[in-house]
Amino acid sequence: MVEACVPLNYFNKTTDPDDSDELQLHICHVLCMDAVLDVALQVASHSPQCWEAFFKVVAYIAYLDHVCFNNPKASSFNRDVGPSRSSLLNDTDIQTLVEENSCELSWDTLASGAAKSTSLGFLTPIRTVQAVCSLSAKIEKLLEQAAEQLNLRTLTDFIWHLCQASNHQLFPAGGKVVQNG
Repeated sequence: MVEACVPLNYFNKTTDPDDSDELQLHICHVLCMDAVLDVALQVASHSPQCWEAFFKVVAYIAYLDHVCFNNPKASSFNRDVGPSRSSLLNDTDIQTLVEENSCELSWDTLASGAAKSTSLGFLTPIRTVQAVCSLSAKIEKLLEQAAEQLNLRTLTDFIWHLCQASNHQLFPAGGKVVQNG
């Protein structure tokens, strides 16, 4: 399922956040990321190898967050939405975003051709930023829940995979952290 919600070129690191002028997410990708986050704690607590998939989705959402809020070329996001995340974090549900995005289509916009990308299943730029904010907030809640709900063995697996994902994100070329001692 991770391959369904995270593009292959992200795993290959062929894209740079500064290369894209505007970010568009397909509704299917957003729904898959939401589904992975919804079942992450329950599934991974029974099958520790699932933590790796969970952290791949988390790393991709962190990448999207960086593109949305730190990319100077993505000026349409900053101009349309503003730099404040707090205005976007009104507990917006992913399902609600998808429904609102679909409802924005009208016969007039379809006839004029103005809704080409939206009609193909892509979120509007503002909905994209809202989805990224919503997914980021869900990750923060999941990390808090993991600390409170997981038993010691599962928490140990969680922390080990978190360290592996952090190492991979910090040193993508395969470099290892040198430990003294």
